[in-house]
Amino acid sequence: MGVFQPGLLIDFDCENFTVDQTINSNTGFHDLATITLTVNSPTNSVWLNAYATWTATAAADTVTLRFVRDGSVPLCSADMGVDQAGQPDTTALSCCDTGVSPGVHTYTLQAQLTHPGVGTQSVTFDKGSLQGAVINT
Repeated sequence: MGVFQPGLLIDFDCENFTVDQTINSNTGFHDLATITLTVNSPTNSVWLNAYATWTATAAADTVTLRFVRDGSVPLCSADMGVDQAGQPDTTALSCCDTGVSPGVHTYTLQAQLTHPGVGTQSVTFDKGSLQGAVINT
């Protein structure tokens, strides 16, 4: 007998990214990765996990990662302060989406850079991954 009951995992998808994606400060959220999941019942739970490795050009900036359902429903987010410019950092994020209507849904990992000062700074995401599973709960 395995760890999971039969029928517990309804769907799974993942997307890895390794191509540098650079975003400028104060320009809103940008998509890093997108997955598609099928929810069979409103009692299903969607479990999302992601990480992203990034390097910012200025200290005192804030990098925000968030999950969005169907391009418009923000689910949860994590903010990371930049300690040292030019030094790589990694942020991980996990979240559950419950009460989702049955059907096919897209989930996107988005990022934003906030710079409190004058001028434009940037952050480069050089690798990461987004994974999602639909669980029969």
